[in-house]
Amino acid sequence: MKREILMSILSVVLLSGQQALAEKIKIKADSKGTAVKGSYERQPGVIKESTEKQVGEQSAYVKRYDGEANFEADYTIKFKADKTLDTANSSVKFDTLSFAEDGKQKKFPFTTSAIKIIEVTLTDNDPKKIESFKFKDDKWYDPKSSSFNLIIDKGVSGFVDLKNGKTFEEASYIYKPNATLSTYKVTGDIVKPGPGPDPGPGNLDLALQSNYSPAAVPEPATWLALAAGLAGVAGLRRRTVRRLSIGG
Repeated sequence: MKREILMSILSVVLLSGQQALAEKIKIKADSKGTAVKGSYERQPGVIKESTEKQVGEQSAYVKRYDGEANFEADYTIKFKADKTLDTANSSVKFDTLSFAEDGKQKKFPFTTSAIKIIEVTLTDNDPKKIESFKFKDDKWYDPKSSSFNLIIDKGVSGFVDLKNGKTFEEASYIYKPNATLSTYKVTGDIVKPGPGPDPGPGNLDLALQSNYSPAAVPEPATWLALAAGLAGVAGLRRRTVRRLSIGG
């Protein structure tokens, strides 16, 4: 009974004027990293370029993180009164749960900055029937990270196919010490949510998820998303810390 009452209240709030969806979901993915020659302007008129040796070293480094990666996506999607996507207020963040390092699963805390959601596909133009969404941004690396000053964001993009339970994301950055351009491609599957508690004060995300569960979609409403290269960047941070500790 408590659930039905809460659903009614949320429906009134969300369906009057602007509509909003907020949820956290988990994804299981496979990450593949590559590195190529890159360059950037270290200071006005001074360009730093990577060498073939540096590209080879960076390629070997990023491949250490090829394999399974697990993330939690925390996203908010808002619609305007005319049912069009409010792109200025729709975004997603990704938290790293675990990633592969030399074939073993590791844990390392890392959260992306807010990534813009730029497009949503609906069934019958109904915000309650979301089939998929796309995200794209020039920035994805958390500026609060201790390794932020060592990289240059080169953007992130991807999609979540809710209807078929598939996701894809691609994120890139230039590593300043060697100027190489590293790119991570992450192909994922949406993890089905298990049975949850009755919504209460601490479970509003569950209530919103139920309210927005897409109709005519074979699987329960869950979203994926990404985190391209978080595994590699996490390792990058540790490597940098070690260098700093020995004065390198």
